[in-house]
Amino acid sequence: PSLCRLYFGTTYRDRAPSRFITTVNFSLNEDRYNVLGNAFANLCPLPVAADVARGMGEMLGRLHHTARVDARDMEFVLGGDGSDGCTYFIIGYNQVHRIDPDLDLSSTVTAFVEAFYQNDAGDPL
Repeated sequence: PSLCRLYFGTTYRDRAPSRFITTVNFSLNEDRYNVLGNAFANLCPLPVAADVARGMGEMLGRLHHTARVDARDMEFVLGGDGSDGCTYFIIGYNQVHRIDPDLDLSSTVTAFVEAFYQNDAGDPL
């Protein structure tokens, strides 16, 4: 795949596998991520999903607190590092809104929470 979108906040129901597969935007929930990590452990060792989810939360915190943006519609993805390994990226900055630093705390938190829940199910809770 070109990119694996990390949708750790999603679960997939057991059903018959699709006959159509796209390798362009392949979505990975936590279960699929673990399967991928185990299958390619020798080629591209991946950190455990809990550590990745923690890093996603930390990055959201940095975006909110330091950059003062709401991270609306941003996605965490896994892709190649240009060599023979893997790395994590954040994509989708087109809907990000800057949060007014003069807003009171309640309004600021409300803006962050609304943006979080408008995102795809990619962000772990």
